[in-house]
Amino acid sequence: MFKAYQADQVLMTPDMKKRRETDITDKEKAAKDFQRGKFGPDGELTQRSTLLIKPIQERVAKAIQAFAESEGDDMILTKTAR
Repeated sequence: MFKAYQADQVLMTPDMKKRRETDITDKEKAAKDFQRGKFGPDGELTQRSTLLIKPIQERVAKAIQAFAESEGDDMILTKTAR
C-alpha cells in the first residue's frame, strides 16, 4: 500500500495524498493492534501457553513434593537453565 502510494504520489492532489496517508497509518495501527493482541504480554499466545503449561507445572511440582516426602527431605533445590 505504501509502495503504491509512493508511485502515485506525483499525480495526486494534496487532499488525495492526505487521505492515502491517513489510510496507510490506519492500516499500520490496525496491524500493530492485531499483532499486540496475538503476541503481546496479554495476547492470545501468552494466554494459550499459560493454559497449556500450567497443568504440566502443577504435575511436576506434585511429583517433586512426593519425592521430597518419600526421601524425608525438607527442601529440594533446582537449577534453572538460562
